[in-house]
Amino acid sequence: VSLDLKEHQIGFIVPANSLLRGEFLLSTGALILGSVCGRLVCSQGSIIVHRGATFEGEMEADQVFVDGEVRN
Repeated sequence: VSLDLKEHQIGFIVPANSLLRGEFLLSTGALILGSVCGRLVCSQGSIIVHRGATFEGEMEADQVFVDGEVRN
């Protein structure tokens, strides 16, 4: 996965070693380096779950790239 933030319209980054819980409705893409539990909707751009990151829940975006762990 190319990590060109502009290409994927990334405007939201979850830092490594962090945990976010809840519902996130974004107008940009998201790069997940840490952990997210909940619902993530990006009306534009991509969601990228980086190697070592985790996502649990529901996600929606133009494109989703997973190199980490995703669970429903």
